[in-house]
Amino acid sequence: MLPVLLAVLFAVVVAGLVYVDHLQLQSAARDGARAGSLVSGSACSTALTRVNGLSGGSTTCQETAACPGPESAVTLQLPRQVSIPLLGDRTVNLSASAVFECLS
Repeated sequence: MLPVLLAVLFAVVVAGLVYVDHLQLQSAARDGARAGSLVSGSACSTALTRVNGLSGGSTTCQETAACPGPESAVTLQLPRQVSIPLLGDRTVNLSASAVFECLS
């Protein structure tokens, strides 16, 4: 019974850490789209600067729409390695996207 309880406890803690990383990734995508709506071409550089401290693999950024145009859109992807005792290693693919209207 104790090993099952410990596995569930570790799984809950790891799920919380992955969720925090997803929130930070979403915030970085929003910041990148906001920066891209003000200065053309700065969306991905701003977003990648914001996610610099996240654990996991390498973050990829794709600017799907840019100013001048109707909107600035950014998509970020981060493969994150998760290790849970007694359950093994897994890779969780986190992604976030954001869109801002161009101000120019």
